[in-house]
Amino acid sequence: MLKLAPATLLLSFVALAPACKKDAPAATETTAPAQAQASAPATSPAAKPAMPAGGLVVEEVKVGDGPVATAGKVVSVHYTGKLTDGTKFDSSYVGTVDMENLGYLGTPINERRYSNEQLAGALHKSVAYAQKMDGLGYDTFWMAEHHFQPEGTECIPNLLMLAMHLVNQTKNLKIGCGFNVVPMWHPLRLAEDYAVADILSKGRVIFGVARGYHTREVETFGSSLS
Repeated sequence: MLKLAPATLLLSFVALAPACKKDAPAATETTAPAQAQASAPATSPAAKPAMPAGGLVVEEVKVGDGPVATAGKVVSVHYTGKLTDGTKFDSSYVGTVDMENLGYLGTPINERRYSNEQLAGALHKSVAYAQKMDGLGYDTFWMAEHHFQPEGTECIPNLLMLAMHLVNQTKNLKIGCGFNVVPMWHPLRLAEDYAVADILSKGRVIFGVARGYHTREVETFGSSLS
């Protein structure tokens, strides 16, 4: 059975009651897998009930500038505990710029080009993502090493340098390097650099390696994929 311990992780979702039937009762109760139930407060949407440690809170929330009256009652369910069964939450970010005209009929990736300012913005976004994940109790933030991609899809050339920066911008989040492309590194330098990072980050930087698959990346550094 899933157990909830004192609050360290916040997960939320929004449930909308059906609005197509005027006589349908509003949704005022939600059942959680952790055998906890709570009813929506009868007070105004702005009033928030006390949040018990390791418990469950159901409250009305606002979407946009006000409650969505045409969509029925808006209910937000928050778990205020951490999972004690060994479950951990990770997420990944390969360093992508904000793209336009996406989709099957959008601009082909090989025809895309972005400015240095836009490409550098992917690094700044990683800081915002890491800080948000750290505050929500995530375990590990994974990133990928890639080079020479003006198309804007993978714009982090030095995982270790960025990882050490993120360690100093967060409190508990681990930073996963997924992965360093080993043909572009001297093996002793790679091992030495990660040993230093492991010491300075107190184990929060996770070492990962891969062989690489882009010839323009690997072969530009003087190695071969063959």
